[in-house]
Amino acid sequence: MNIVFGKNGQVASCLREVLRDDLHKWRFVGSDECNFENPQNVTSFLENLGFIPVIIINASAFTGVDLAESQKEKAMNINANSVFEIAKFCEKNNATLVHYSTDYIFDGSSATPFKVNDTPNPINYYGQTKLESEKLILESKCKVYILRISWVYSSYGKNFVKTMLKLMQEREEISVVCDQIGSPTSAFEVAKMTDKLLKDQLPFEFPFGIYHFTDGGFCSWFEFACEIEKQAKKLGCNLAVKKINPIKTEQFPTKAERPLNSRLESSKLNEYIKPWQENLRNAMQHILLYF
Repeated sequence: MNIVFGKNGQVASCLREVLRDDLHKWRFVGSDECNFENPQNVTSFLENLGFIPVIIINASAFTGVDLAESQKEKAMNINANSVFEIAKFCEKNNATLVHYSTDYIFDGSSATPFKVNDTPNPINYYGQTKLESEKLILESKCKVYILRISWVYSSYGKNFVKTMLKLMQEREEISVVCDQIGSPTSAFEVAKMTDKLLKDQLPFEFPFGIYHFTDGGFCSWFEFACEIEKQAKKLGCNLAVKKINPIKTEQFPTKAERPLNSRLESSKLNEYIKPWQENLRNAMQHILLYF
């Protein structure tokens, strides 16, 4: 039996689809069963499972980037301290851990995509908590795959694609930041890659460690929004929006600073990566069923 924490999140929901033929081997755990706000809850939960998991996937996270600036203790406990308890348990019991990190561990100052071994330097507290989780996991010496992902979207939960579609249905004109560059990432593709890593744990193909995994190619949030509009119309969605305005980051102030360059270099997994436009098209066919 294996464990997935964060059962209602985007990646965990997609994992349920990807693992549907083997769901009897997996237990999906939400905050109602194990609340990460207190790391001792995690320790107690794991110690009282009644079995030793072979694999633990941590898809639980405090993802409110702006909220993290004012809820620091909560964000650090959920994103790092509780994860450390999982990592220590995995090391003690020889279990494999999969953990998802973020592009926000980098400061965005590079002119090129960030490589796995580039020095992290988060510019917001959310990024600090995710970097701390990486450090604590590696400190534990457990067997781990850390996947750094970015700009995640799916038909589940809250995300940029669903927010844009809602705004485009309600407003004739919207404004979107054009100077932050990154890679949209399909949560479904993340789930598929996770399954691939776990099924093919060959020491020379997928050694344990840190990987970057995003959809292929780069764009700004503005370009992302324009592609959402384009594909929604192709799929027959009636939109009210007539104009999308590109704006600079300083014109859209937020509590937490965002990196201007969120590009991740994903060459280790390139053969499994599809263009972001293709993945978006596939995802929107499901997303639009709920609009």
